Amino acid sequence: MSVGNWTKIVVLSIASLMLPMAFAAPTPVASAGYPQGIFGGISIEVSNLTNASTESSMADYPSIAEVYTASWCENCVLAEEGLYTAISEASGDTMTLTFHRAIGEVEDPFGVEAADHRWEARYGDASKDTVSVKRAPPTIIINGETMHAGSGGLDGEQLKPYYAESLAKPSSFSQKSATSSLSWSSEDMATGTLTWNLEAGDWLPESTTSLVFV
Repeated sequence: MSVGNWTKIVVLSIASLMLPMAFAAPTPVASAGYPQGIFGGISIEVSNLTNASTESSMADYPSIAEVYTASWCENCVLAEEGLYTAISEASGDTMTLTFHRAIGEVEDPFGVEAADHRWEARYGDASKDTVSVKRAPPTIIINGETMHAGSGGLDGEQLKPYYAESLAKPSSFSQKSATSSLSWSSEDMATGTLTWNLEAGDWLPESTTSLVFV
């Protein structure tokens, strides 16, 4: 077989590998083969303050949307447009956490390798099963439970219903009881102590990597 024919086979193989990622609709799938999730999202303003505090219960927590993206990824822009439109029209609040591709990256300067390792550990297997790679921009995870990988060649308006459906779906731990608090104490309004406390029932293990509080 000639070198030219081998080149065609290699190119076709790569194209075949990329097709599922490029054209499959981002239908929701479980983010792992076991229960896991992310909850929290409370914050306080500490600028020019000596003391500040806040307390929130599980019923008041916002949804958490994790976005895996890259600065060169054109369809990531469309996916994020769809997500932010869905968030703006949702009945509850949503906190967005954005992660940029880092490992093997030569164009995007915003990624952190530790974040890529964390992404692969939590979502890599489900991502590979869905789009053949463990880290695929764009990917959007809702509440650490529901994964939308790829964009399916759709625009933001077409993608919005996928994300809206997941945002409207209660997380598996939304009916659990938990209260968290944040407090800030400072003498010079420049440095200080930030204290976080979480009170939950027996449903929350003392040690777990499946549930993350942010």
